[in-house]
Order: sequence, then C-alpha cells, then structure tokens
Amino acid sequence: MILKYCKNCVFPETKPDLYFNEDGICSACLAAENKNIDINWDDRKAEFEKIINNYKKEGIGYDCLIPVSGGKDSTYQAYLMKVVYKMNPLCVCFETTYATDLGNQNLDNLSKLGIDVIHFKKNHPVYKKMVVESFKRVGDEMWPNHIGIFTIPVMFAVKFNIPLIIWGENSQMEYGGPDLRSVKSRVLNRNWLEEFGGLLGNRIDDMVGVSGISKKELTPYIYPSDEDIERVGVTGIFLGSYFFWDARKQLEIIKKYGRNIKKQTAEAKSFGHELLMHLPMEPLNNEINPGPNALLSGIGKKEFLKTLKWNLGQFNGFKGVNNHMGSNLTIDHELMSILLIELKSRGLFFLDSLTNKHSVGEKIAKKIRLPFLKRDIFIDHINQPMEIKKQLKALERASILRGIAIGICHPRKTTLRVLGPWLKTLKRRGFKIVPLSSILAKKNSK
Repeated sequence: MILKYCKNCVFPETKPDLYFNEDGICSACLAAENKNIDINWDDRKAEFEKIINNYKKEGIGYDCLIPVSGGKDSTYQAYLMKVVYKMNPLCVCFETTYATDLGNQNLDNLSKLGIDVIHFKKNHPVYKKMVVESFKRVGDEMWPNHIGIFTIPVMFAVKFNIPLIIWGENSQMEYGGPDLRSVKSRVLNRNWLEEFGGLLGNRIDDMVGVSGISKKELTPYIYPSDEDIERVGVTGIFLGSYFFWDARKQLEIIKKYGRNIKKQTAEAKSFGHELLMHLPMEPLNNEINPGPNALLSGIGKKEFLKTLKWNLGQFNGFKGVNNHMGSNLTIDHELMSILLIELKSRGLFFLDSLTNKHSVGEKIAKKIRLPFLKRDIFIDHINQPMEIKKQLKALERASILRGIAIGICHPRKTTLRVLGPWLKTLKRRGFKIVPLSSILAKKNSK
C-alpha cells in the first residue's frame, strides 16, 4: 500500500476525516489558507462583540458557559471572556482520562480569575468499558472523552439556563475536516458533533449493552433533547471563527495566569533573590485592565481589604510590596491607608512605582512609620534596546548623585537581552546591585 501525503504539510491520508484536492493539498492546508487570506478578522471580531453583547445579563446568572480541560486553549477562552470582555462565565470541565498536575493547577487558577468552575467526575467503570469498546471499533480509545466534552457542557447550559457556549478552536478549521462545510460552520450543535466531532460514525446508543452498560449509565454522554435546546436557546460558537487562532501568542498571554507561583517564588528565593509582590492596582485609564483580583477603588473598603489579603496570601517569603499600575489607586488616601497599614502589620515595606507623581504613598508611610522606598527610573517604558540602554545610563547617573538609585523594569525579552551584558560590566565600573532591604537598612542607620 502506498500512502498519500499532503504536498504542502506532509499530513498522511491515514488521518481521520482528512481529504485532498486535485492538487494533492490536504483540507487542513486549505482551511489555513482560507483563514490567512479570505477572512477579515476585524469584521469577525466586531461580529463576535455584537453577539456576546446580546447575552450579557444585568441581574443574577451566567452570561456564557465555557467548556474547559485544564489546557492552555481553554485557559485562554476563560481569560478572554472574563478579563477582556467582562463576562460572567461558568466553566465546566469533563474529567479527562489522565489529568496532569499542571492541568489541575490551571483549573484551580480559573477560580482565582474569579470564575465558577464545575468539574464533572465520571463513572470510571462505565468509562473504561467504553474505552475498550471504542478502541476495538474505531481504534480510538479517547472516543468516550470526545463525546463527553461535547455533551456535559451542553447539559449544564440547559440546567443553568445559559444560552451561549463559548468553544475554542474549530478543530476542522485548524486541522482539516471532511469538507469545507465543517470550516464554514461557526456553530457547534448536535449536527456538528455527529458529523465533525470525532465520533467516527459511532453514536452513544452503540454503547448500550456493551459489557452490560445500560442506557441509564450513559446519561452524561447523551446530548440534550431538541426541545430542551430550543427552550433555553443554546448556541455554541467557536472563538476560532472570530479571532485568528494563534496558539503560541495565546500561550504568552495566559502564562501569567497558569504558573505555579508558590513553586516559582520558592525557586527564586533558593537562588538568593529577594522577593517582592507586584500588586495589581487600578490605573487612571479605566480602559486598561490591571488584571484579575486587582485593588480597585469602587469595590468598597471591606471587599478591598479582603482582596488585598487574598493577594498577599498567594505566596510566601516576600519582603515588600510594590504597585503594578495604580495611577488612580495610589492617589486615594483612604484606600492607600488601608493598604499600607496592612503591610505594616505584616512587617513588609512598600516600594512606590510612582505611576502617578501625586501618589500619597510616601506621606502615609511617614505618618504610620512604614518602611518606604520609591523608584527613580523606569528602565523599559519604551521597549526598544537603545531606549533601555539610555535609561540604564540615567540610573547610573542617579546612583552617582544620590549614592543609591532604584530602577524598575519588566521581564521582557528585549529588556533581558540588554540587562545581561550591562550587569557584567557593573563591578569593574564601580557599581553594585543590592537588595531593597539593604537600602532600607542603610536609611534606618542614619
């Protein structure tokens, strides 16, 4: 037997649901070409925003439901709907066959984003019987997982009266399907599931009687009735139909929400680094998002303190706190007093990033006798090598004039590339990098 391979990407014809055109190009490549050339993504984004605005609820209830797995893509889906579009989603996870520690951590992080999460744990004896049977029939031991991830979220959408389901990529669009209908369809419904959802011609009724499995035991894998779907008005749309699906770019966006902070910070401390907490605070520009669980002026003093304590409890071993953004919050005398008094009670210092020259941080710190520092130079406000080098020179001049200077920068690739060679030259030029606590100790000794 001679296998056919795509002339473009070398996908083999043995991949299920892959087809080739007369030029020997596979449907995955044809779909990619369509995505890159034929689609106006700005128009698609506008269309998406119009759709979701129709589903935002004023009162109690969820605006949408997001099926999640614990992977990067579903984390991005949750981030986009919660953080960017300010929706109130319900996330639903159908327990995967083999959950990883990282996957479980990512699911836990979704709740930390301020999202309710339902984790559906399946009947394992029944699932195992389905795994064996599906492997025998179609060579795919993950068949019961494929059907479960599509049915359970829809069930909960019906149960909680949530009309809008936000799916991620259209797998047929990204990896090729039996025909372009699968790509052109922007809606995931029962039809899409049965034709393009990886069921490979089988249906859940085919499992009735397998190793004694009853239809009742297959309840989680049965798609809700057309009547229930129509009553709630359930519609499932693909994000990949409205946004260019770039997995690498999305990964970079959600990395900060998916990392094990306690492990990372413990490792940093083991290398001898002094730790600070970079606390997200409200900026003056309300169109800029400071991130989840940020300290905001409109949440009330009780909720403000609760959010502050939650942030301070995310990892251990830090000596002080400085503000991420905060150009609006740092000028609020009442809320900054609450923040700094809490820091003092924990034996922490405050480093003011001075995102607003009118910050009341120093004034309050002096009043309550809180150890306080403020930055001198923003090193990489402009993310360009020459600008960063210029700011490092300014930092050096400031340290010569005052004896000590504090610079703040981001962990950007450009910044790190410039910092590496610069750090190697400091000692021979008479400069020394020191922890902030030593600066405070020097101040207190005077």
